[in-house]
Amino acid sequence: YLTMHLLSRDEFRARTFQRDRHKCIVCEKAAKDAHHILERRLFPDGGYYLDNGASLCEEHHLQAELTTLSCEEIRAQASIQNVVVPPHFRAEWQYDKWGNPILPNRQRAKGELFYTEPVQKTLLAAGLLHLFCDYVDYPRTFHLAQSQSDSPLRLAAESFAGQKIAITAKIEGAQASIYGDFAHGRAFEPIELPPYLQERQALLEAGLRLCGRLQAQQFILHSVWENLSCLSWEETQSYADLLDLPLAPLLYSGLYEEQALPKGHVDYVLRLGDGFELVDFRKSVAQCVFNH
Repeated sequence: YLTMHLLSRDEFRARTFQRDRHKCIVCEKAAKDAHHILERRLFPDGGYYLDNGASLCEEHHLQAELTTLSCEEIRAQASIQNVVVPPHFRAEWQYDKWGNPILPNRQRAKGELFYTEPVQKTLLAAGLLHLFCDYVDYPRTFHLAQSQSDSPLRLAAESFAGQKIAITAKIEGAQASIYGDFAHGRAFEPIELPPYLQERQALLEAGLRLCGRLQAQQFILHSVWENLSCLSWEETQSYADLLDLPLAPLLYSGLYEEQALPKGHVDYVLRLGDGFELVDFRKSVAQCVFNH
């Protein structure tokens, strides 16, 4: 991702048309649009990469926007070998145009733009809303500059300046998401919960999701979500008390200040203290880990 050449908007259009000989890659009619295979709003830099572009006529551009013409079909027709995805996406997954993950059973999970008005209108017009399940992938977490990780996902701690934050100890264990009717880990793999968690699971209202780490038979909560909205740290603490669940240990809560960051080789997670939307996850949560 980082080695590809980012184009300007005009360069993107010109070079996409040039590569495709100014013809629709599906039907070879005159191209009308240099289409973003994955929506540009999903990319922190706008996604103007040649391998994220395809020349389409008006008819096939509409089909691509409606997602009835898939990203995989478009890449195949354009002979694109390099699959370009936003840096926080999972390269091995399939997504529709709007960044919604496509599951092996062909259902779709809700991506970060799912509830935005343009996406809702588009999916409604395509008659595809029935394909969506209620489950949401817990995103890949960015790392602070000082984190001893080889991850390219980086976020400056200073970007939290002036905002209320919560810093918690980083918890080991398998990532788990718990809903009222289901529980899964990474890649939506089902998890069988111990009896005490099943009892708490039964108390969850529709649209509510607990996220945390499983250590053997213990679940440690780190965030609570309502649809695609992460609740504030104070609300998370309230749910931990209500459900009698252990919470990731709090190291600091208050306005961001550099001296509040843990000293020494302490693994931690820094998040906004207030609630935020899934689309803003990449600038709202960061971790710092060390090679112990």
